[in-house]
Amino acid sequence: MKKTKNQIKIAKEKLKYYYLFDNRPFCVAYSGGKDSSVVVDLVIQMLLELRDKHNIFLTKEIYIINSNTLAELPPVLKYVQNTLKSIDSFVKTQKLPIKVKEVTPELKHTLNVQLFGVGMPPPSSSFRWCTTKLKVSPIEKFLKEIFPDGRFISIIGSRKEESYERAIRLSNISQETEINLLMAYIKVDMKI
Repeated sequence: MKKTKNQIKIAKEKLKYYYLFDNRPFCVAYSGGKDSSVVVDLVIQMLLELRDKHNIFLTKEIYIINSNTLAELPPVLKYVQNTLKSIDSFVKTQKLPIKVKEVTPELKHTLNVQLFGVGMPPPSSSFRWCTTKLKVSPIEKFLKEIFPDGRFISIIGSRKEESYERAIRLSNISQETEINLLMAYIKVDMKI
């Protein structure tokens, strides 16, 4: 437990450093899973500490972005949407500079259009076309709209075993700095 507390402290200090000394806004991709939930919580804790313990006026915008694939099972979709509403309500009540945004794929890239209209084969572990079209592309499109110069800091949470594949998938976003809080500092093993 002591090790985990120290790891959380280190992760929040890293966030504070970039929040205070780098002028680029933060973006957090939120899926509703345990890794992204931990990252959102760390970001909110960091902001509250800066404001309440250090009297820092919070001005840098932070975006929490969820990519709704339009293909999730109804209970999963309801859970994620309720969680996003709770996060949005909390940050507004606390007057934190966080904006919660849900993005969706373009109609031509939805699962049903791709499977039944275009004739794409179902996604598999060796052919993961759906990740790019349903999740990554809508987020990239939104980020290009709000940051046309490509300058932002992506705060992610992925464990070491996921980091290599993620780096390959997301290597084409320009001028992005990625801070991976979980890979280096926090071993997430939550039971839900």
